[in-house]
Amino acid sequence: MLRHLPTSKVIPIVAWFLSATTGSQAHTSIVLTLDERTVCVANQDSGSVSLWDWQVATEPVEIPVGDEPRMLALIPGNRLVCVTTQRSQELALVDLTTHACIRRIPIGGQPVGVTISSDGRYAFVAQFAGDYWDGEYHAGSVAVVDLQKQIVHARISVRPCPFAMAMSTDGHQVYVSHYLAVDGTGWVSEIDAHTFRVTREFSLDEDLDSASGRGGVFNGLASLAVHPRENRLLVAGMQANVHRGLK
Repeated sequence: MLRHLPTSKVIPIVAWFLSATTGSQAHTSIVLTLDERTVCVANQDSGSVSLWDWQVATEPVEIPVGDEPRMLALIPGNRLVCVTTQRSQELALVDLTTHACIRRIPIGGQPVGVTISSDGRYAFVAQFAGDYWDGEYHAGSVAVVDLQKQIVHARISVRPCPFAMAMSTDGHQVYVSHYLAVDGTGWVSEIDAHTFRVTREFSLDEDLDSASGRGGVFNGLASLAVHPRENRLLVAGMQANVHRGLK
């Protein structure tokens, strides 16, 4: 029996969804390929990705990708999957046909979340520890990786502790959660997927209904998902009742 469920919130987002069937890239450590044949899983402790063709019940193939793999994202239009490796600080590309890691792109900043542009050209990678560029440290950063050239194309300055990533259904917006709340407020940022600029920030304010035991600071924003048909963004995290026991 489930006793404790993670708290979630729904944020209205202004976007025109062109199709409900194209899907959206969400923050996950397990993905199923579009042909529904191969299950891909990030193995954080063993530094590998497992590929399992469940329809023929073969043994999973385990592919080394680097230290502490975290999140996966399929690249539309080909047989590649991206995986972030937080300790190795890279974005690994795994070929689903040859079962090999074909490239490990240096990212830095402890990459965690990853999502892919709708055309498969760019990967957006959340750098949890931030990064340095132009002689300045940015406490929060999203790296934009050109998957054709296999290099970091741009970096976007965001609030600290970027973590989960999701792409809107129409491919125009990227959403990133910020894992830790600041001064009692949780945050989600919206990035234009074409100009690589932050366009909006959503604040998740503290719920002051602490008497019921259900209020508190919305913290630990660990996952995002875009509703496929409605203009809603689902944010999963923890409700920390910081006032409990003080009254």
